[in-house]
Amino acid sequence: MNRGRHVDPASGTFGPAALAVLGAAAVLALWWGFVRSLSADCAFDARERALLLAGCAMNALLLACLVFVTSARAAHERRLAARVERSREELRGLSVNLQRVHEREKSRVARELHENLGQALSALKMDLAVLETEFTARAVLSHDVATQTERMRRLIDDTIASLRRIAAHQRPAMLDDLGLLAAIEWLVDDFMQRYGIDVERNLETGDLTFSADAATAAFRIIEEALSNVALHADATRVRLSLVADRQNCVLRVADNGIGARALSAPTGQAFGLIGVRERAGSLGGRVQIDAVPENGFVLTVVLPRESVRQKESHS
Repeated sequence: MNRGRHVDPASGTFGPAALAVLGAAAVLALWWGFVRSLSADCAFDARERALLLAGCAMNALLLACLVFVTSARAAHERRLAARVERSREELRGLSVNLQRVHEREKSRVARELHENLGQALSALKMDLAVLETEFTARAVLSHDVATQTERMRRLIDDTIASLRRIAAHQRPAMLDDLGLLAAIEWLVDDFMQRYGIDVERNLETGDLTFSADAATAAFRIIEEALSNVALHADATRVRLSLVADRQNCVLRVADNGIGARALSAPTGQAFGLIGVRERAGSLGGRVQIDAVPENGFVLTVVLPRESVRQKESHS
């Protein structure tokens, strides 16, 4: 809204246009006076007629200058708009590339955690079992030693479980091996176990097979939405749906939490929502957020079916 805003008539797009209209009106007025001066009823002498003609010429020149300035300004604004749009496209491309690099790095970290640390801990557990067996065979396994070895075994098991959980949150292997729906089921089960918040899910994608980029984007959007619920919403129930029709794939996450007040939470949440928009935008989708105090928070992401579908390879 521009209410109460001062408009300079000599600047901006409105200024030249207004002056052009005024100049045109002045030209018409002077030209009309000049035509009237040529009639027998007007008593203008030759000098006055020359002055009127000169005034018309000056106003015509002013009008031409204003038209030129207005056209030049409009062309300049179009060039600036095109430059801004190119910059936005470059930033979108950079964001998509950074997300891909980030996902590759997460995959690498998860793989190394599983292959290196995971295998080392498993080998350590087996060595402990061998030592325990030898102590038992030699009848030198005292009660204190047995208690200590049992404690070590539990510690190794807990460490392996923590390692698997960390690796899975870096990049769940089932997202690549079993697909998006299986990864969502794992994510929801882990979320309910960790936070005690019930999640009602509705996953109806039919015969739609998601591309790798689309599956990653959808999974990360759901992950961010559930994280938002756990950290800011103060909710006890979440409804998650992923439904595909002939044109779109609609992802919706709704909770029964505090709603709009969650939007004023720490800035990390805002950056999370920006990431959701960036991921959806990379697939040509759109994001809608509805939040009402005490009535919950609803995140809706609409993705074109064609942009998320796995393209058939022609080899």
